[in-house]
Amino acid sequence: MLEAAETLARDAITDGVEPMHAVAEAFNAVNSVMAAENIGWETLYGGLGTTFGTGGTFNYGLLRQEMWQWAWRIREAMVSAPWIKQGFVLRSSYIWMGGMRYGNVPGADGGTRGKTNIQKIIDRPGNQRHFFGKEARRQREGCLYSDGVAFWLGNDNTFDIEQIPAWQITDQMLDPNGLGNIIAYRRSWTHHNLETGEAIQQVKWYFTDEYIDLKVDTINVSGVAEPVAQHHRIFDQHANRQQGLAYGAPDALAALIWYKYARDGYIDGRTMQAALTSIAFKVTSKTGAGAQAASTAFANPTGGASTAVVGHNDLAPPASAGKGFDFTTLRELVAIVAASLSVSTTALMMQAADGGGFNAQAAMELPVRLAMEQRRDEHIDLDKRVLRWCGVSDPDVEFVPYAQGEETYRIIQGLIMLLDNDLYTRQDIRNVADDLLGLANGTVPAEDQRPSFLEAQQMATLAPAETLTTNNAKSPNGTSKTTVQSGKKTPTPQTASPNQGKSNSTGGQGGGNATNDLRGNNQHVK
Repeated sequence: MLEAAETLARDAITDGVEPMHAVAEAFNAVNSVMAAENIGWETLYGGLGTTFGTGGTFNYGLLRQEMWQWAWRIREAMVSAPWIKQGFVLRSSYIWMGGMRYGNVPGADGGTRGKTNIQKIIDRPGNQRHFFGKEARRQREGCLYSDGVAFWLGNDNTFDIEQIPAWQITDQMLDPNGLGNIIAYRRSWTHHNLETGEAIQQVKWYFTDEYIDLKVDTINVSGVAEPVAQHHRIFDQHANRQQGLAYGAPDALAALIWYKYARDGYIDGRTMQAALTSIAFKVTSKTGAGAQAASTAFANPTGGASTAVVGHNDLAPPASAGKGFDFTTLRELVAIVAASLSVSTTALMMQAADGGGFNAQAAMELPVRLAMEQRRDEHIDLDKRVLRWCGVSDPDVEFVPYAQGEETYRIIQGLIMLLDNDLYTRQDIRNVADDLLGLANGTVPAEDQRPSFLEAQQMATLAPAETLTTNNAKSPNGTSKTTVQSGKKTPTPQTASPNQGKSNSTGGQGGGNATNDLRGNNQHVK
């Protein structure tokens, strides 16, 4: 662009024209073309605070105020717009499918890892309601979907955690080195006195858990020293945050923009549908008098299935009669909405795809699953931050994996082959199997604790057999008897039949006579 401007300036001097006028005119022409190109597109980002690459403050990105404005529009659409609502249901269901599992969390017995009974802190009703419970996790995903960020306050004295709405955050303090990270948030809210009903305006700063070491007593805002919470920290989770930006963007932002285009297309299609059904027949007449007579005999085409008088001499339906608008042509617009949400079009529309039946499991194709696993990793990072704050030194957080059924069975078979070929230890195989099944990683039991050893040890401790008499079977002296050990019947070892697993041409075993479906000639069905 600069080289083009220099060329224009030299040519202008040669032609005797003021150089700056020529350059300004050229740039105005370019701006006009760019402005025309931008017609129909939503502007998401504000102006630049400095030129990219100069090392200054680069304010490219959604500002907090802009995010809150978009958030309210998305939240409204989550209630009233079918595809935006269905998109959130799909994303939340996919991400939290199977649930999350914690490991290395001390229970009532305490232990060496962290504080005593961290599980009790997790199980508190308030902590479940705000962070650890199923409803809290669904709301967490909803905040990322509509607001682009979610916030929680943690009490360092009681280890209670509380979710706060994004609109109570009214300012932020960035990393002093210009890295774009937020180290503290300003919260403004109204506290109502339950006894007097008085509304009291509150303002307080909270440092994030990752920058808690930088905490100070007050922060100067326009000459006013505002207090910093000394016994609280704030946990934040951003959606779609790019490197160097303070905030990310809501999941449904792009989807909301394209939803408008898809919705307008369907509304236009509905208008066309009404137009196609407004005329069902046409009457033609060769003479003007005949047309005038027909026009008085038939109604004007103002309602459905009306008749139009066009001026020849026949009565016939138009080509569009009985046909409707092809709404399937608008599916491509809905596909853009689905792509913005990283879900399938079939699942978003709750409609079978062309040429195939609807299969809910098929909607979970690989691209969708990979997108959901990416968000799962972000949730794992947040939960580890919170568990470390609670006192778990090395938290183990995992989701139940998507791989199930035959895929899981094949993987486990492969693990057994690796173990049999002495390529991995039993502990290595145990770790992979636990991850595959969504279980907390455990240790391989010692030889004297293996299930087979414990079962054999229990069998060996049974008392010698003794004889009891019953009335079920007669012994040689006229009495019946059965053998028991320690008052229990001795388990009779199960011996495989010689023909077990062997079939013949008839489909049975033992020469074809061992099946219940075969009967002799002298057998009759009663």
